[in-house]
Amino acid sequence: MKARLFLIAALSVAMSLCASAADRQTPFSSPGYAGNVGLELGGIVDGGFSSAILTEHGYQFGFGLFTGIGTGAIVTPSSGMSYLAIPFFLDVRYRFLDGKASPFVSMKFGGCYYYDRTVGLYAAPSVGVDIGRWSLFLKYDYRACSDVIASNDVLVIAGDFKAHALSVGVNIWF
Repeated sequence: MKARLFLIAALSVAMSLCASAADRQTPFSSPGYAGNVGLELGGIVDGGFSSAILTEHGYQFGFGLFTGIGTGAIVTPSSGMSYLAIPFFLDVRYRFLDGKASPFVSMKFGGCYYYDRTVGLYAAPSVGVDIGRWSLFLKYDYRACSDVIASNDVLVIAGDFKAHALSVGVNIWF
C-alpha cells in the first residue's frame, strides 16, 4: 500500500513539473540563463570523418539574442590514427522569430587545444532551426594551428595545420 501511494505521489509531482515546464514556451522566450548540449557529425573537406560533443552556457536576452561560452571535444579519426581537439569559444546566436519554431544564425569564435598541447584558432558559423527545446543545424568548422607534434597514437602533422569541416548537429536546450 505504501509503495502504491509513493508511486502515485511521484507520478503527480512528475506531471506537475512537466506542466510547469510546458508553460515556458521555449528556453528563448524570456531573458535569463540558457544552456545546451549537442552532438555533431560531419566530414573533413580534405577527407575524413569528425564527431563532436559540445556544451554552451550563457544569457538569453529575450529578443532573439543569445551570448555564451562553450567547450567540448572533437574527435577526428584518420588512417588508423585519431586526434582530439578541445575547443573553447564565445557563441553569439540570433533567432529570427519569437515562437516555438524559428530559423537562427550562430557564430562560435575562440581557440582550440589539441591533444599534443598545441593551441590554435577555432571559428564555426552555423545556420539552423529551433523547434521547441531542440536545435537542428548545419555548421562550417575551421580549425588552424602550427607545428602539431603528436605521440605515436595521434596524427602527426609537420608545419601548419588547417581543418575545414561541414557537420550537421542537434542541440537540446535547458
